Amino acid sequence: MLQKFHEILKITLFILMLFFILPIGDLCAEETDNFLSWGEKISDSSEIINKHFNQIIKHRLDKINRSIMNRSCWRVAMRIAIDTNGWIETNTSKWINKNSEIDRIPRYPTSQHEYLNKSIYREENKSKFLLNSCPTININGIYFGSDKISHFFGMGIVYFMSYSRGLRKGLDKDDIYEKVTNLGLKSEMGLAGLKSSGVLSYADIEANFQGLLFFESLCLGDKPYLDVVDGEWVMTRDLDLRDYVNPYFDETYYNSVYSPKRWTLVKQHLLPFCDKKKNNLEVIERFNRYDKIIKNMELNFSHKYIDRLMLDGDTLSLDERTFNSLCKSTNE
Repeated sequence: MLQKFHEILKITLFILMLFFILPIGDLCAEETDNFLSWGEKISDSSEIINKHFNQIIKHRLDKINRSIMNRSCWRVAMRIAIDTNGWIETNTSKWINKNSEIDRIPRYPTSQHEYLNKSIYREENKSKFLLNSCPTININGIYFGSDKISHFFGMGIVYFMSYSRGLRKGLDKDDIYEKVTNLGLKSEMGLAGLKSSGVLSYADIEANFQGLLFFESLCLGDKPYLDVVDGEWVMTRDLDLRDYVNPYFDETYYNSVYSPKRWTLVKQHLLPFCDKKKNNLEVIERFNRYDKIIKNMELNFSHKYIDRLMLDGDTLSLDERTFNSLCKSTNE
């Protein structure tokens, strides 16, 4: 009975942390400058990163199976969520950032100071909001900031908890998806984005939703990851982040929106990349590859919902403060 109480207490504390501690921690928002990777080659780190998180999951299942407690699939999923997040969201990207085996731009071990001096955020190198900048990594040919891994696991489980409550209330699946996407938008428009770093990252929201799809698939769907075999919890297949990472993780492809203040600081540093987008062969090849992936990929609810908000003239369509709008204006 005492062991069960401790288990419930740990999950309760984790939930409280997700809703109360993480929003405060996001005042020091993780940002990334994917433009620095343009024209550069980064080795694919899919195998290294997949192995790390699958080991975490296996270790947790081993501990659960040695326990005398009976656990529902939801509780097993929550324990996996706690471990993959390492109790605080940034532990996922911190592990990547400190791992010399994972190729990245800027190259390991570039300091935060050196990184920011090269980045589009160089005007605010001393800003407390931008001291935690994340490098660009490569998973399956997709170049994106390592902070997206934090979003995948950290906000993915927040989405999943909201999703689970919606199912218990009998809500329609699309209504739940709309609710969690709005949760992500609110986060990006608040202390996790515009109100702290001055950046609203749609790529972050894409990573959030892909994380939800993973956690949802742990227990639900036609082929859930988790199953009981001979009385023990097992993963029916390994987590493969290549199934979830897509071109919309790349902020140079799926542009962020900047606050007015941030825009005045970054647009001068973005401008040279407009020419590079048209003339750099590596960038052209990368975006052509992305276009082919998107053409053959079914867009998820979150992405289609955001597109609809933009078409409806919602306040999200502030595209005059994006990289693509800057390049378009220079060509007119």
